[in-house]
Amino acid sequence: MIQQPKIIFIAPIPPPITGQSIISEALFNELKSEYEFTVINYTRKDVKHSSKLDFKQIKNVIKLSKIIKQNSKCVDAIYLTISQSLFGNLKDLYFLFRAGKKLRKKTIIHLHGGGFDEYFNKIFFFVKFLNKLILGKACAGIVLSKSLKKCLLPILPKEKIKIVHNFFDNDLLIDEKNLNEKWKKPDIFNILFLSNLMEEKGYNELLDGYILLTDEYKKKCNLIFAGEFESKEKKDLFLGKIKSYKNIKYLGVIQEYQKKTILHQTHAFFLPTYYPIEGQPVSIIESYASGVTVFTTKHGGIPDIFKDKTNGEYVEKKSPNSIKEAIIKLINESQRYKKYAVYNRKYAEQFTKDIFIDNMSRIFKQVITQ
Repeated sequence: MIQQPKIIFIAPIPPPITGQSIISEALFNELKSEYEFTVINYTRKDVKHSSKLDFKQIKNVIKLSKIIKQNSKCVDAIYLTISQSLFGNLKDLYFLFRAGKKLRKKTIIHLHGGGFDEYFNKIFFFVKFLNKLILGKACAGIVLSKSLKKCLLPILPKEKIKIVHNFFDNDLLIDEKNLNEKWKKPDIFNILFLSNLMEEKGYNELLDGYILLTDEYKKKCNLIFAGEFESKEKKDLFLGKIKSYKNIKYLGVIQEYQKKTILHQTHAFFLPTYYPIEGQPVSIIESYASGVTVFTTKHGGIPDIFKDKTNGEYVEKKSPNSIKEAIIKLINESQRYKKYAVYNRKYAEQFTKDIFIDNMSRIFKQVITQ
């Protein structure tokens, strides 16, 4: 019997549900028959991006680092999804330090966002030195799209940086009959915000843009929000703001089996993000597969997978008025936006899970065999 290669798999697994944790879980599930994984599930209990030190987190890092150390002499490689906060970065460095010099050279680092280069330029000289000394020994670095290769250039040469796009679950690909039925002269337009509800993702601007509409246009929209809030206070504030609007719903954190139903009924997906470390939102790709027109911002890695007037349209950052105008155009010119949705359904076929897994498997094999 051929022994499977052994890999230390350091990545977040749900809960909480984030684009990164969904991707990591799918990668683990698809490749666990080929590799023997030791899973180090480092994940926060909430969605908030923070650099604050927390005693429980430090204790957890030390505990997990012992597992890495114990397994370091009998594994073939490490897969590590890297962070872009100071605490997260120090945690990554400590994990690889404990793994040892030899295993660091057999490490795959995976950046699920954008902005690591900006973070790197702001940190202290000694932390920069540690990143080059430790993360810089990685055998391969993975980014989500072409424009994000620059994020890893401060620590890795460009020939080590690979591009692997995110993917949608195959079950989300809408058939042409249902797509056409959804867009056949809709009386009510379903508008969706599907992401963790962090202020920088633009959910408040979307809500304010809807509120600016006249009553005539408000009646023609259902506005749906789904995702996890940063805090109870912000959730309560949001719920108080929407309680008088019958056409606005907050669904909370939706499960995978609910996502298909919601997306297949959606006409327009809005993500007016200005999130500092935005990468390539999985929700945009999922919307494409579901025959949805997308409204988003020219930000992070989004321009690599989004073309204005082809996949949908850009809206201005931090501009409720821009969103209001976009909703009006969607309602008044629905057949033009249907064309974007039909195109998106076809365009999504280059972002399948099979393509993602094939690309990741190829990188894993290259690192293990070299």
